[in-house]
Amino acid sequence: MTDFIYAEDFNFQNGPELRFFHQFLKGLVHKQNNLIGVIRGFSSPVLFDGNLDEGGRENLDQVQQSALTFKTLNETVLSAAGIGRCDAGIVSLDQMRPFWTEKLNAHAAASNSVINWAVADRISPVHGDNTKLTQILIELVRNATDAATGEGIHPVGIEIEAATDFPASTAITIRNPSLSSYDATQLPKLFRPFETQKSGEHFGLGLTLAAVLSAQMGLKLGLQSADQTFAARLVLPNA
Repeated sequence: MTDFIYAEDFNFQNGPELRFFHQFLKGLVHKQNNLIGVIRGFSSPVLFDGNLDEGGRENLDQVQQSALTFKTLNETVLSAAGIGRCDAGIVSLDQMRPFWTEKLNAHAAASNSVINWAVADRISPVHGDNTKLTQILIELVRNATDAATGEGIHPVGIEIEAATDFPASTAITIRNPSLSSYDATQLPKLFRPFETQKSGEHFGLGLTLAAVLSAQMGLKLGLQSADQTFAARLVLPNA
């Protein structure tokens, strides 16, 4: 059994090298998106050609879908590289939970999973960015539900309770059954970009993105593997 292993390499320090990297990456993604627009723009009208056979239509549909996936990858890469602002604010977890429930249930249903909430009676508001915090939870739940294998409904638990990592803090823990187990040397590697044991349709950026956004907001994100259960723990300072 391993304790929670926390991401520690994603608190980027602003400097000339980082600014160059961000400018370079934003420019590259912009150029790529222009090319994606050309691909989609020229392939779309052909799909409306009544003389196009079924095989050709399927091929062009695949081109269109690949272009959209490429665009989504570009957006994810920018966020995972720390490009984008996190606004300081106060988040009411009680008020956000109905919205999160709707969002997260949609991801769970697509993977034949169900989310079970366990929330303490009194939950303090926390510091963070509403939008970015939602994005982190979506990535963590997606990571949990995508790992589901076998028949039947796969339970994913989300616990919200007081924590002591900061002088006063709240922890959101996401747990899911897992056939894979990781030791203390393997867990940190799961935060690395493009490292995934899932199928090729996955970007391998979910945990990287969650770790980068957590660092931008001054949160702690940890992983644990124990007793055929995988867990991600997000710790937020209370407001």
